[in-house]
Amino acid sequence: MLDRRTGRYAPDGPGTTGPGRASSTVHTTFARPPSGTAARSGNRWTGCGGTRGAASAARTGPKLVGLVPQAHHPAGNMSWDDAREYCNWLTASAPRGVRYRLPAESEWEFAARAGCAATWSSGEDEAELSKFAVFGSHRWPQPVAGRRPNPFGLYDMSGNLPEWCDSVDPWVRAPGCPAHLRPARGGAFHSPAAHVRPAAFQWLDPTAPDPGFRVLREVAG
Repeated sequence: MLDRRTGRYAPDGPGTTGPGRASSTVHTTFARPPSGTAARSGNRWTGCGGTRGAASAARTGPKLVGLVPQAHHPAGNMSWDDAREYCNWLTASAPRGVRYRLPAESEWEFAARAGCAATWSSGEDEAELSKFAVFGSHRWPQPVAGRRPNPFGLYDMSGNLPEWCDSVDPWVRAPGCPAHLRPARGGAFHSPAAHVRPAAFQWLDPTAPDPGFRVLREVAG
C-alpha cells in the first residue's frame, strides 16, 4: 500500500520517455515516503472476490494458465476493472476521509524510485538487482516480500508482476496511443532487467491476463 499526503516530485531518471509517452515531466505530492510494504496478495484479494462479487477472483490467461491467487503470492491475472473494484470495496469500509485507489503513474514511479535517480532503486549494478527484484528466468511469480525492499521499505516494486496504475496523468499518453489502453508498471517475473526499471512502462488492454496491483491510500487533511 502507498500512503499519499502532500509534497512534490518530478521524475527525471534514465529512460522515463518512450512509446505512448508525451512528456517526462510531472509533479505529484507526498509529504513523506509512502507507507506499507507489498502488492496485494491472494489472501487479501479473496475477501473482495467472495463478499463483493468483483469481476473475477482468479483469471486465467495464456501466460499464467491455472494461476490462482494464494496466500503470500501476488494476486495476478487481475483486470484493470478488478483492481478498481477492490479499491472501491476497501473505500466503502474505510473511516471517513480515507479513500483507496490505484496510484497514478507519477505516484507509482515516485514510490518505485524511492529517492534514487539511478537506473534501479538498488543502483546501477544489474548484478545487485536480483537481491531486490524477481525477474529474468523465473517461470512463475514468487511470494511477495521475498526480496529486499527499496529505500522506502516497499517490496516488489520491480518485477514479480506488473502493477496496474490509474490513467489520470495527462503527461503519459502521447497522441495516437489508443484511449482504451491502461498503464502497468514494474515489469514481471519473466522480464529482462531493462523492463523492471522504475522508468519502464507499458500500455495494456484492461483485460490483459498478467498484471496485479498495489493500492494507494489517500488521507484527507
